Amino acid sequence: MNTRLQNLADTPLQAKVQDVQFIYDRYAGMLLGYIYDVVKDRTLAEQYLNDTFTTVALLADELTKSEENIYRKLQLIARGKLSSYFNTMQQCDISETVKHRPNKYLNSMSERQLQVFCGVHYHGKKINTIAAEMNEPEDVVKKLLKEAFLIIRKSNDARVY
Repeated sequence: MNTRLQNLADTPLQAKVQDVQFIYDRYAGMLLGYIYDVVKDRTLAEQYLNDTFTTVALLADELTKSEENIYRKLQLIARGKLSSYFNTMQQCDISETVKHRPNKYLNSMSERQLQVFCGVHYHGKKINTIAAEMNEPEDVVKKLLKEAFLIIRKSNDARVY
């Protein structure tokens, strides 16, 4: 058993509960931050954290018996849970993304800037992939992305003063 998880429980079930509680207490905050960085929505991140720890409860013995990094294993479980999120984001419509995440930056962008920015930021696409989808040279796509960032930067500069 992993020496980091020392249990003085009377039954195997109590030991398992204590192991899961220890893992949750130690890693839930970091894992929530990791998931939040991906989904950018606190409620959704908490749901994915809940799903992840439901799986952890089923796999607690495997997690605690090996000397491998527990947080790394938790990230792998979370990535598995997030795969449906990634698939959804790759298929979603950009206008739907803007509707669900309305903000002044996205509203200030042209349709082409929005397509490039959302493709890179929300969908994780590479410049060459977006260029192929738009049937444009990579330089044009890079310029559109740069313009999108300038819109964001200009809006942030206005708030500083």
